[in-house]
Amino acid sequence: MKGFLQTDSLETLFSYQEAVDLHPNMYQFLEDSSYNEEMFFLTYTTLKSILTDLFFKDDKVILLINKYPLHYKNKTDKILYKLVKNMGEITLSEQTFDYLNDDIDTYHRLQIETTCSNIKWKQLILCVINQDFPDRRPQFNRKNSLRAPEIYLVSPTSETMIYVYDDRGYIIYSDDKNKKIN
Repeated sequence: MKGFLQTDSLETLFSYQEAVDLHPNMYQFLEDSSYNEEMFFLTYTTLKSILTDLFFKDDKVILLINKYPLHYKNKTDKILYKLVKNMGEITLSEQTFDYLNDDIDTYHRLQIETTCSNIKWKQLILCVINQDFPDRRPQFNRKNSLRAPEIYLVSPTSETMIYVYDDRGYIIYSDDKNKKIN
């Protein structure tokens, strides 16, 4: 298993990465400034299909969540309740890293190990693709954060990591240059 909590740069743990634009010819807004709901629906269904191909029902899944809090009041992290069905079926580890970029001093990484069937996939996908649009729901609570959390999904079975950065696309990481997800 790779040392996800030992490095502040997850990308360096894999020898290959590829950025994928989900819908390069579509824009989030229509000409009348309303949301392009067709694009959001296609993004959701495409990501759901990609993640279903990567993770099988009983597969182990590792969620790596980078959070950028203003402060920590307690150890209970509400993001877990938004992403996990049964808290008793997870293994949680955490680490704080120094970060000297974008006026952020530190960030906190949660590592959640569980099974694919214990993840609230719809909630996770919708929160990620809605993150840049404050009036779209559901969303991750960012009230006490400097920015939205970054969520990396790791499949130990295929030794692949995927980072869906927002409604536009994702980056796939692997040690196998031929690993493709479409």
